[in-house]
Amino acid sequence: MGAGWPVLPVFCDVRRPTACYVHTSMSLSSQATSEKAPGQRFLNESMPRYGLPKWIDLPSDPTLSIFGATTLPHLLTQQDLRKLPLTAVNADFHCVTTWSVPDLHWHGWAFADVWQDFIAEFADPAVSHVRFSALDGYAVTIPLEELLKEGVLIATHLSHEPLTVKHGAPLRLVLPQLYGYKSLKHLYRLELLTRPIPSSATSRILIHPRGRVDLEERSSTGLPLFWRTLYRWQLPNFLRQAAGWQERDRETAS
Repeated sequence: MGAGWPVLPVFCDVRRPTACYVHTSMSLSSQATSEKAPGQRFLNESMPRYGLPKWIDLPSDPTLSIFGATTLPHLLTQQDLRKLPLTAVNADFHCVTTWSVPDLHWHGWAFADVWQDFIAEFADPAVSHVRFSALDGYAVTIPLEELLKEGVLIATHLSHEPLTVKHGAPLRLVLPQLYGYKSLKHLYRLELLTRPIPSSATSRILIHPRGRVDLEERSSTGLPLFWRTLYRWQLPNFLRQAAGWQERDRETAS
């Protein structure tokens, strides 16, 4: 897809998060979510896989690299992170394309704890954003204000089981208050920023710098009802065609 106003794709590259890869056949429920998630509908199935159409090799000893606006770039090991208390969060998951999955149970480490214990002391006081990078090539920039809110995790488990590659192993960022494409999977690197990285014209159309669910921040253009209608109109065809990816995933993983 080139520059200019994009055609909404059936399968979204998460670097262009107009939609989520859904690797199963599913349908939307007629049940609306709460007023805190305007325009969303629950799926009739469990949480699907979405993201880059690529599987990764899990590292034997996952680490988190911290760099950027800090006086002490360093690596956080699993041993470091295990010094922190575990935190559990139950929350609905909301995709920007208008589907939601209710009451997912995550646990891991509160980002606020990671920040306070391992990062804040050495961070430039002007840090305002953090850019997260994934092993599959995806990256997302999040305002620090959002990251320090209650319920934001670096997750290790979903539904009381260790994360699988399908859902973001070995570590996944979870921000329940933001649309799902902000909850980066396969996390391995954090870059501290004193200002957000400039984005392309296409990204400015399709990606909101925060993406808050309760304010329906689907696009930097505003126009929430337009984007809700566009995604909802596209979604049935998208869900029908997405079923073919399930078998492709099995072949890739085998």
